[in-house]
Amino acid sequence: MKINQIRLKNFRNYDSCQLFPDPHMNVIIGKNAQGKTNLLESIVLLSTTRSHRAMRDQDMIREGQEFCKAECRLNTEPEMVLSAVIHGKGKTLMIHQKPVSRSSEFIGKLNAVLFAPSDLELFEAPPKVRRRLMDVEIGKVSPRYMQALSAMMKLLKERNSLLKQERIDLAMLEVLDQQMIEQELTLIALRRQFIAKMNANLSLKYNVLAGENATVRAAYHTITDKTELNAMREELARKLLENRERDRILKTTSSGVHRDDLSFQLNDRDVLSYASQGQRRMIVLAWKLSLIDFIADQLNELPVLLLDDVLSELDQQKRVNLFSLISSEIQTFITTTEIADLLPFLPRKPKIAEIDSGQIRPWKEDMN
Repeated sequence: MKINQIRLKNFRNYDSCQLFPDPHMNVIIGKNAQGKTNLLESIVLLSTTRSHRAMRDQDMIREGQEFCKAECRLNTEPEMVLSAVIHGKGKTLMIHQKPVSRSSEFIGKLNAVLFAPSDLELFEAPPKVRRRLMDVEIGKVSPRYMQALSAMMKLLKERNSLLKQERIDLAMLEVLDQQMIEQELTLIALRRQFIAKMNANLSLKYNVLAGENATVRAAYHTITDKTELNAMREELARKLLENRERDRILKTTSSGVHRDDLSFQLNDRDVLSYASQGQRRMIVLAWKLSLIDFIADQLNELPVLLLDDVLSELDQQKRVNLFSLISSEIQTFITTTEIADLLPFLPRKPKIAEIDSGQIRPWKEDMN
């Protein structure tokens, strides 16, 4: 998968701009706060329908404007056009300029893997951040997962609303419980498969990056340890029943996959209490590179790779190690403030664009 063109209108600090990226290696250079990360954010939006850093969609609208638009053209056959328009009433997602009714129809058309400095907060973040990580990455390759997740969240909302009523319809509660359990079974199975596939590559990627011989793994924590379908179904039902009185008091559902979490281990010890900051960075990078393999395995195509200020904390050897793990066929976008720190480590000549105050132009040395 490649992006042929990116167009932005009123997006963050961009008035109006377009970029025709190289199908392989792209370097975005500029001083801090000029719009480099904003450009990558627009690609994330077109991949997942959400920003990786904005609390509200409207935060992406240029100050003083009523809407913003991000659009890209993909090298599919025929060429696919994806657009996201954010306005005062919400967000409109379009494929070939035709609105889609559900975000699940849009997610996964463009697959992008992003590394950003904020990813290092993953280990200390609340569980909902790590759950969203699973939801986003599995959802991009599995419509079945998105359908189950959407149905589960709708049922959960209905159940919580029922629990808030003064007199609870127990028959309705039982129906919701049974329907919710079926969606949970699908989500647990697909989350387990995802983590197993990620763990197949995680240690290898980490060891190449860090120059160590270590074991890195992610652990998925859910409501049941059972693996047989009927045993899982029975345990989920039992826990809902056991927690029913507690749920009535708290007026919310305390048991279910909406409480799931991830943890990470380095040499069988918890990353949060054991790994250094440098090791955590290598684990996050190894995770991102393993995502590339996961997506390629599921879809038989490479995603777009976005590296936001990835080199600032890496020594020379680790920079060499990183690029040794990036396929020459993957379309990559790298942001940097210093081009001299990057060029010696790239496996091929990049296309370089310079961003200054929300304006994109060819790098001055490319114009000679």
